[in-house]
Amino acid sequence: LFFYKLQKVKRVTVKIKVMETLDTLKHAAEDLKGRFTVLRTVCEQVMGSEKLQRVLETVLAIGNIMNEGTSKGSAAGFTFDSLLKLTQTKSVDGKMTVLDYIVMTFAAKDQLQCLSLTGEFEASREAGRMSINEMMGEVRTMTANVNRCKIELKKMKDDNNNK
Repeated sequence: LFFYKLQKVKRVTVKIKVMETLDTLKHAAEDLKGRFTVLRTVCEQVMGSEKLQRVLETVLAIGNIMNEGTSKGSAAGFTFDSLLKLTQTKSVDGKMTVLDYIVMTFAAKDQLQCLSLTGEFEASREAGRMSINEMMGEVRTMTANVNRCKIELKKMKDDNNNK
């Protein structure tokens, strides 16, 4: 009897999907908001870290010294990809990397504490497990589901008006 009556409902599949969206939307949105909050927190921690700023300024200064007289000299910044080269670029004798030199520079100034960055970004471990692409996909799915609800609501109103 139930399924017989269900057959007479217009757009029953869409209505079931709307009910599913209404049931799960609040929890999904709160979960997603929490994850975006973690990402924002990490970004604020990175942007506010004086230690990281000092390290990056030192990396830039050493890079500019190494590239002096070339088209890459006097750079105002660098890409994150170039940070990988800190362990690959070696001194003439091959015994020291640029990263070794940076550490020695901080040690010579008695500022090794600047290199201790693990406590600076408390939320980074959690954020590192997140995928922004996946989260944006969830946002698009939620948006599409809400739009489907709006469309069905309009169709239901139109059905009522045409009775």
